[in-house]
Amino acid sequence: MLTQCLIQLLHAQPTLCEHLPSIGFLPSIVQALECKVNDAIVASAIKVVFALCKTDVCLQTFSTKCPQIISGFKQAMQARRDHLGK
Repeated sequence: MLTQCLIQLLHAQPTLCEHLPSIGFLPSIVQALECKVNDAIVASAIKVVFALCKTDVCLQTFSTKCPQIISGFKQAMQARRDHLGK
């Protein structure tokens, strides 16, 4: 429920996405993609990253400050196939 609220907030306030990289939370969200303890965390991270990827600023931050995003997504896709394509 909290994840859905965050996604709705980002959708309603797209400029908020442009400010998130400067706060420094994006690497933490990317790390959540690799969580092996709780699949719900992985599912939430997939949804949040997908919502954030709609802005160029977040995409640039992911590509420059989060080099592990590719391996994280690979692990997340293997762990939570039910959340792909949503």
